[in-house]
Amino acid sequence: SGRKNCSALELAQRLLTRAEGNLSHISSHDPRALREWGLGRVQAITILSALELGMRAPVVRKENSTLEEALEQLHAQLVHAPHEEFFLLSLNLRNRCIGHAQKIARGTAYAVNVDPKEVVRAALLRNAARIVVVHNHPSREPRPSAHDILLTKQLIEAAQWLNIEFHDHIIIAGENRFSFRQNGMLE
Repeated sequence: SGRKNCSALELAQRLLTRAEGNLSHISSHDPRALREWGLGRVQAITILSALELGMRAPVVRKENSTLEEALEQLHAQLVHAPHEEFFLLSLNLRNRCIGHAQKIARGTAYAVNVDPKEVVRAALLRNAARIVVVHNHPSREPRPSAHDILLTKQLIEAAQWLNIEFHDHIIIAGENRFSFRQNGMLE
């Protein structure tokens, strides 16, 4: 519901305008800050709870989805995340996803620490023939950092030891995606 002299629709529009259309900007505030934006206490808590539930929802809901379908769903989930998250897509020989995307790690606004052992362990448990790792850059800078490049080399080597093909590392940065494979960085 809205407020006195303001419909729910008008209140939602003001909230989105104040947040410059960025839901992650809203979710990064506490209820007191949202009250300063014109929301009531219960409204602020309800909105923050809904945003948090949306971020925690399973990413790929469809079993045996194609790689592109899984990437689209991950992109939708990560495009506005205020912190870095790192996911694994386990694939069969036909590049179909085995199960859903697995969240390996959650980081800060500028970095995520990933242990290559955790990635290959998760791939082995799914009996993956190939893997794709995906993480986001909340900064919206699509180019990989030096740490991203080093981690990718470590993952390629770890996967090779276990006869798993490292298919790609995708970085989601706002509306853009960076593919290590498409940019010739997997040699």
